[in-house]
Amino acid sequence: MARFNPPAPFDFSSPDQWPARKLRFTRFRAATKLSSDPGETQVATLLYALGPNADSLFEYQLGLSEDDKKKYDEVVSAFDTYFRPSTNVVHERAKFEQLVQQPSQTVEEFVRALYKAAEYCEFAGTKDERIRDRFVAHMLDKRVSRELQMKDTSEQTLAKVVAFARHAEAVQQQVAAQSRSGLAAASSISDDDASASAVQSHRGGRSMPKSRPHGSYKSAATPPATESKCPNCGGSHHSQRDQCPARGQYCKACGKRNHFARVCRSKPSTSAVTNDSPDSLFVGHTMCAQSVSDSPWLADLAIGKSVVQFKLDTGADVSTMSVQSYNTLQPKPSLSATSAQLRGANDQTMQVLGVFEAQCSFQSQSTTIPIFVLDGASTSLLSRSACTALGLVQRLAEVQGPVPLVQCMVGPAAQIHLTSDATPYHCLTARRVPHHLYSKVREELHCMEDGDIIARVDEPTDWCSPMVPVLKPNGKVRICVDLKRLNASVKRETFQLPTLEDALSSLAGATVFTTLDTANGFWQVPLSPDSARLTTFITPFGRFYFKRLPFGITSAPEIFQKRLTNLLDQLPGVFVYMDDIIVSGRTREEHDRNLAAVLDILQKANVTLNMTKCHKRQAEVKFLGHIFSAKGLHPDPARVSSVANLKPPKNVTELKRILGMFAFMSRFIPNLSEVSAPLRLLLGHDTAWEWSATQQQALDKLKQLATNAPCLTFFDPIKRHGHQR
Repeated sequence: MARFNPPAPFDFSSPDQWPARKLRFTRFRAATKLSSDPGETQVATLLYALGPNADSLFEYQLGLSEDDKKKYDEVVSAFDTYFRPSTNVVHERAKFEQLVQQPSQTVEEFVRALYKAAEYCEFAGTKDERIRDRFVAHMLDKRVSRELQMKDTSEQTLAKVVAFARHAEAVQQQVAAQSRSGLAAASSISDDDASASAVQSHRGGRSMPKSRPHGSYKSAATPPATESKCPNCGGSHHSQRDQCPARGQYCKACGKRNHFARVCRSKPSTSAVTNDSPDSLFVGHTMCAQSVSDSPWLADLAIGKSVVQFKLDTGADVSTMSVQSYNTLQPKPSLSATSAQLRGANDQTMQVLGVFEAQCSFQSQSTTIPIFVLDGASTSLLSRSACTALGLVQRLAEVQGPVPLVQCMVGPAAQIHLTSDATPYHCLTARRVPHHLYSKVREELHCMEDGDIIARVDEPTDWCSPMVPVLKPNGKVRICVDLKRLNASVKRETFQLPTLEDALSSLAGATVFTTLDTANGFWQVPLSPDSARLTTFITPFGRFYFKRLPFGITSAPEIFQKRLTNLLDQLPGVFVYMDDIIVSGRTREEHDRNLAAVLDILQKANVTLNMTKCHKRQAEVKFLGHIFSAKGLHPDPARVSSVANLKPPKNVTELKRILGMFAFMSRFIPNLSEVSAPLRLLLGHDTAWEWSATQQQALDKLKQLATNAPCLTFFDPIKRHGHQR
């Protein structure tokens, strides 16, 4: 039988390492068949493996009886209690819920971190399920995350999703390696061919200036207008296409075939920077330290196992790094020689020590860029192409094609549950669209399809509802679907929507406010494939179904409210009502902390905000049809103005509308029921309509009370009971 040395002595100053040590000794015990020995022998071996500090602990502090000291399981249990006397389950679960995959973490490392964090969370039978959900929702690769969330949850075990993510990670690394290898080979071939092309041009009696990637650097010389050049290699024109040295070669700028980087007409990228170019590259300010008041755009990028802070400089042609930052990199990459000349903002020449290729990551984005190391620089700069590749900046003038309407929120796909007696309804004929709206409806459908909100369906479906286009004030149309028949069979979600009174108590004492509006809120929630087919609707242009949670489904408000509430419920000074969020604070500093926490969570969850409807750091804001301020709650002035200009109703329908307006302002109108009694007398079915002086006096009284509405202070339950905050 093989012999094994016992584990090294245990470090008693690190009690949190006890679970790992116990597991290690358990394997040693099994490998040496120690478990078949008497309990006293097993205990003695354990104490010997733990080291001399275990003896005094065993004899005097574990509180074991003489009999229990001879029982291995009892001794191990006593050590468990000693090293972890009590477990704060709430704290452990909070730590678990904060775990997200870091840029430097592999899939395997992230899974191990989740397992370790879940060890003391007491998830019982749901441990694997909780780890699976956290793993899928907070992995870096959002494409893999979305693909996993669209699958049937009942069939996706933890082992399956981890295996899928590992495979995706391995493929991504292999493709990246292939891409780097292909570009390196193309670089060598392209340089040789470029030299051959230059020799051929010289023999033809012309001297061609050395070219470079399109759009990357400023031209050092302009060729004569009469020069006939090959658009693929930049050399003299070829009589036959096969004679071009670029044919079959890969471009170092875009990776495409049959042309060289110096004549590339594609969008330039960081890989287009050639180390042997003698041209001057602009790199911006690197010699002066930035003060806090300058408010530079900064970003922390993960490079290997290190994190380096870069200044975003869209005016820089290349990315640079100071020697100090370079020396902190782990592992430290080797530098390659370069003849490129770098110039700063005042046209001074930078001293370049070398260049290296770096795999940089920011949140879920990753790219490989060349970084020039500068002697004497105090600030690391990130070039415009690198900023674009990492999603840090966007050049709107270059956006081509449809822009996604909204992102897809992180989380499981929503389900539409039907009652057991649901009877499918299928509309066979599309409702006619007015001629003047025909092109606008088609354009909006195309926009929604390109934005991944809807998808075309050709096969038969059990459910199909009619489409109803609605003209918006801006001249565009809103695509609405008449889901009345489907809603009759939809089960409502068991989640209670909050009320205005809930908001009043949560905002007590606040003086600074910010309101956030989620863009097309329901459309940000993915819809499961089975539920998606229930939303099929017919149009004159074909049938479509929703891939996101549609407006008009009776369960949609509760589903969306539940999603946002679960995201933000634990944050102070935050109140959520469907797609509207209000953030508050007693001071500006407290408000800013609360707002930063909210925005951080929304960003991680891929929640899209409608910035045109967001109002930041205000003394008073409009929320839920009211005005919130430090003084309390006020009626909306626009609503008060509408009430003041009310004209006497001419029928019961108009009277109901007027009473509804006053009911909305009921908290500001004392004795509303008593004052409005003469008006409500006209609502009786057996009462003839007669607008008399009594009704007019009641209406005037209500208008007077509404236009002189008081300010209502926020209810503070803590002050109510005399407790201090």
